[in-house]
Amino acid sequence: MNTDGSGWTATKRTTTPFSKSYPQFQVNNGKIYLIWSEADGTHNQIWTAVMNIDGTGWSAVKRTSTAADKETPQLQVVNNSIHFVWGESDGFNSQIWTAVMNTDGTGWSANQRTSAVTPKLTPQFHVVENKIHYVWSEYLGGHFQVITATMNTDGTKWAGTQRTFTSRDKMFPQLQASEEKIYYVWRENDGSHLQVRVSWMNVDGSGWYSPGLSESPYDKTHPQFQVVNNRVYCVLSQDDGSYDQIWTVTLDLSQTDLRADAIKRTSSEFSKGYPQMQVFNRKIYYIWCENDGSNIQIWTAVSSNFAPGAVDLLLLDD
Repeated sequence: MNTDGSGWTATKRTTTPFSKSYPQFQVNNGKIYLIWSEADGTHNQIWTAVMNIDGTGWSAVKRTSTAADKETPQLQVVNNSIHFVWGESDGFNSQIWTAVMNTDGTGWSANQRTSAVTPKLTPQFHVVENKIHYVWSEYLGGHFQVITATMNTDGTKWAGTQRTFTSRDKMFPQLQASEEKIYYVWRENDGSHLQVRVSWMNVDGSGWYSPGLSESPYDKTHPQFQVVNNRVYCVLSQDDGSYDQIWTVTLDLSQTDLRADAIKRTSSEFSKGYPQMQVFNRKIYYIWCENDGSNIQIWTAVSSNFAPGAVDLLLLDD
């Protein structure tokens, strides 16, 4: 649709008799590149597709066929290459797999990057210049911890590092890398409620800094974020005592007290989840799933600015 909300057009793109999940996409140079996980009757496989930005020229290809389930695939288009990551079962635990191919669909190459006998969940990544930065949640020592990794874009020099060690589960980590810093957001249980943590480090892996958790007495889930001009913009789903609502949060990284300003964006009597957001051209665009009492529907929203509201989240030092 148009950025002003007009011209909405929805098109069914797949017709195969199997369930599809975890769709992701990126618009690049007049094309839309997509990835998803699709059952083949026995296991979930990786599919990719491409189409023109006007909706023409749809072409989809099944990329894997091994007897193992693939979950939560991600992609990023960089120059003439598309990089991928997903979680894949080795028969006992989910492992991290990466792949790369040319934007014309040729040259597909996939590699298993981990082999430890521990479950690994929801890998994410970001390519910056000739480096790929990864993050995922891994079950270590009785709790899910945050693991980061890097490798060169040519597939060499893979290296992973455990970043958290506390006796609290950390789930659904997200990251954004720049030329100087890598920023992270994840959901963490504080013993009573699900909270959100913001952390960052230098691109060389030094200077890990994890200021603290949000502290409000409500569960928060599915945080997504973007760093723009030294400010963190975040969207999440937060329980208001009756329903999960959409909240937006901003954090000024130039401030020393690191107070996060939050605004409750929805208040209807239906639960909302899985929000996503992107800051673009001084606007913030959102999408989420919302129950209408019978079925889960798709909602979108846009805000022209982010005026700080009542302080609901306060980041505390560990």
